[in-house]
Amino acid sequence: MVEVRTHISIFSVIELTVHRHLSGVKSLLDAANVTVMPQITKASRAQLATFWNFARCDYLAAFINRTKTRLDTDDLGLWRAAGLQIDEYEGSQSENPLDLAQSSKQSDTREDMLSNKLVWILSKLMNQLATDSSELRDKATTWASLENELAKWHQSLPNTFSPAGRLEPDPNSTNPARSLFAESFYSIPLCAVTMQHYHFAQVMLLLHKPRENSNSVRDQLRRYREIPDRIAYHCKEICAIALGRPPGYVRIHMLQPLFIAGQCLESAGERKRILDLLRGIEIDLGWATQYRVDELLAEWGWDAMGGGFDR
Repeated sequence: MVEVRTHISIFSVIELTVHRHLSGVKSLLDAANVTVMPQITKASRAQLATFWNFARCDYLAAFINRTKTRLDTDDLGLWRAAGLQIDEYEGSQSENPLDLAQSSKQSDTREDMLSNKLVWILSKLMNQLATDSSELRDKATTWASLENELAKWHQSLPNTFSPAGRLEPDPNSTNPARSLFAESFYSIPLCAVTMQHYHFAQVMLLLHKPRENSNSVRDQLRRYREIPDRIAYHCKEICAIALGRPPGYVRIHMLQPLFIAGQCLESAGERKRILDLLRGIEIDLGWATQYRVDELLAEWGWDAMGGGFDR
């Protein structure tokens, strides 16, 4: 009981710290919105960087705490002011990469803008997850819209979002991770972490996908068989990117995707490799990951050493 209480206490402190930090930054953003955000030409690079750093932390905090984001994803003026091109009727950003590259004088690269758009989509996804079903008029339609938006985003990506190199799993490797997972290498670190969060988004969409109304046993069986395979694919891609030796400032953003992968993948070998990746982030960078490790161990019914199992 002592260990459980300690775990809960530590996790609560982390949640409270994140909550207070984001609330403080949100107050500053609210004050800045009066004179800065409505007019993109007056926003400095520092102000825009602050906004997008907050937005990333905001949707991750919403995921951790199972709440809605502090930023209003329906406030299109706010997101336009931050550099996104958003259609008034469809609520979607232009899919033309050339338009994206020219849409904001404040954004450094097309990769930045595409990464920022994914933040907006993920923020909308977290808000849907936190919305009571009774508040949604048509949950299936809303979910289909999010799936379609994520698919269009993925189709618009340039080659920089594809791995520059990839090593497929080698069952004969003496390296336990290499025997189970591929390794994906990206020439631009931002693209690596963006793609990892894309796979994270896909897993969340699949996990919470509304049930289809069908009387066909064949359709229901197909769905039940396909979804686990698709979830496993995206989880393994998350691990492949994490194993691609990204720099430290990228690795600290991999915590929540790796946590989701750990919740979904079932073999003991895969789980142990995910624990290694999570613990490595804290050991190498000092970024707290133990609370997620503890959650996974408790969920799997493993002891603190990793269960003593092998693949």
